[in-house]
Amino acid sequence: MKHGQNIKNLKILLFCLLFIFLLSNLISSQLISPLYSQIVAENKNSAVLYLQKIRTLSIFEQELQKYKSIYGGAIEDDVFRPELQQNSKIRSLRLALERNSKSRDVLYNLYLLYKEKGDEKTANNYFKRALELDPNIVK
Repeated sequence: MKHGQNIKNLKILLFCLLFIFLLSNLISSQLISPLYSQIVAENKNSAVLYLQKIRTLSIFEQELQKYKSIYGGAIEDDVFRPELQQNSKIRSLRLALERNSKSRDVLYNLYLLYKEKGDEKTANNYFKRALELDPNIVK
């Protein structure tokens, strides 16, 4: 009788574990990132955002090739567009700085662009130069 009770308890335990597993799987599947759902629905803008977020990861090149096969080569332009626009602004401001090395606004805007880019050393250099021209400037 005790052996039969142990088997019954084991079945109940297995059923409970299976139920908990299925319930947690269901809940976690509902919490999948909306970005992933949009990518699955072949939303190009979501794919661009995804690729921009993983640019520093080792899987970026592989993922880029995958999405290029889905959306064509233009997706690569979309992924790098913000950086290209930022670099274009930097080039324009540097040209303006060559014409007027005492332009506080140009120096400050270069500070902001380099800071946004993550180049703190260059950003701080431009900020110091702007600060020399206008001690009231605020970071």
